[in-house]
Amino acid sequence: MFPFGIPTIPADASTAVQRAFLVEIANTISQFRNYLEQLGDIQRNAEAILAAVTYPVLTLPNEITSRIFTACLPSHGRVRSSPHAAPLLLAQICRHWREVALSTCELWSSADLGTFREDQASCLLETWFIRAKCSPLSLTLRDRWVWDTRDFRPKKEDLRLIPIFSSSLQRLELHIPNELLRQLQPFPRFPNLQRLRLFDSHRSDEMSPMDILDILAKAPCLVELHLSRLPVEAVSFMASLTSLEITRATDVTTFLHTLTVLPLLAHFGCRLQGTIEEAATQPITSLLLRSLALESEYDLPEDNIIPTLTFLTLPNLNRLKLEGKSTLEGVLSFLSRSSCTLDNVHLNLGNYSSEERVSCLVAFPTLSTLHVTLPHDDKEGNDHFLDILTSTTPTLMPQLQTLSIFAVEQRINYFLLIQMLRSRRALEGPAVLHTFRLELEEDPECSDAISWLPGPLEGEAFERLIMDGLKFKIEWANSTLWPETTIVDACETFSYW
Repeated sequence: MFPFGIPTIPADASTAVQRAFLVEIANTISQFRNYLEQLGDIQRNAEAILAAVTYPVLTLPNEITSRIFTACLPSHGRVRSSPHAAPLLLAQICRHWREVALSTCELWSSADLGTFREDQASCLLETWFIRAKCSPLSLTLRDRWVWDTRDFRPKKEDLRLIPIFSSSLQRLELHIPNELLRQLQPFPRFPNLQRLRLFDSHRSDEMSPMDILDILAKAPCLVELHLSRLPVEAVSFMASLTSLEITRATDVTTFLHTLTVLPLLAHFGCRLQGTIEEAATQPITSLLLRSLALESEYDLPEDNIIPTLTFLTLPNLNRLKLEGKSTLEGVLSFLSRSSCTLDNVHLNLGNYSSEERVSCLVAFPTLSTLHVTLPHDDKEGNDHFLDILTSTTPTLMPQLQTLSIFAVEQRINYFLLIQMLRSRRALEGPAVLHTFRLELEEDPECSDAISWLPGPLEGEAFERLIMDGLKFKIEWANSTLWPETTIVDACETFSYW
């Protein structure tokens, strides 16, 4: 036998030797055939045993598995084509899960084209939405850098899918230059579109009022709208809106007029410019408005937020964001007149003294979420703010669960911050702090780029807080610096603020 090598027979070998060699070859082949048959039997037995094994997760009805799969999608609704996340990840586990995933329409009803590779975007998206069948669709098309650091620029070929699926789109978000958006003209009809976001970072190429009017006229079911600028002529097309956000400056008179003629608004966000024409303005009471976000233009010599608030009474307001030179007296007057119960507040404390900051916090006993911007040039006052949050626990803001602080790099005291977080975590019931985020802005006077990062002792204290259950992170320039360096997904910023 020669299982590992076959010897050669010399050509001058005798006939008897050659016949003996052939017999030996025949015997070896027969033995290996028997051996292969035995291995085949062992293989079939092993496969039968494995086939009889039942994994509990695979015994779930397909309907329940589908519901679990849809719960794996991101809460903001923008689905990326990543093999490390749902739905593509779910389709790689096993054949059964792949079949369930491909037949679950909701998994393929949303797509973020900004994270598709440029050379496969249109083809992949078309296949993606075909799997969604009759489900309402959500499409985000962004002009941005994709994950592999290649510069992604949407082309007209990518836009061709918008008219194809326009009748099924329920949400459409276009973060692209208006020059590219105009290539869609004439704009298709969007009979089922409910959420529309049009944002262009190129200020030199603003959409004309006629373009905006044309789009709004072809989307009669809109309830949420995000625009860069608001033409007064477009307000008449917005009667059904419940949420409106304008990112660029809008004069105060237009803001108040819009609030008057849109009675269904539950959320309104706007950046204000100019002053109020008081003679032509009447007090406004809105019973449905629950969320208000106002921001002043940076170069205004004086505040225009408080004069605007003097015309408003909002008894059901629940969320309030004020970014500007607002005064404590004006804010308290507005809250007293409205008699509203606030749960979520975003305030810039830059103009407030240390005493006013404490008085401000006392005015919000029902808050569960607070975001504050601390002054850039008052380190002592910022320390006092953290100390007050620590020393007044739990009487000050007894229901606070989420806290976010925006400050300059060198103006935050980690020791006082740790003391405050520990005191808030030591509480019981609804007063326990669950989430904390520190957003840092670059300090122009700082030459050392890493001197403000948490040191070993601070890092160890933060780690213990995280192990105790606190959701904690430090952000700088759209990156999470601590506890790990990861790029923040820009599409997760989708809500009011």
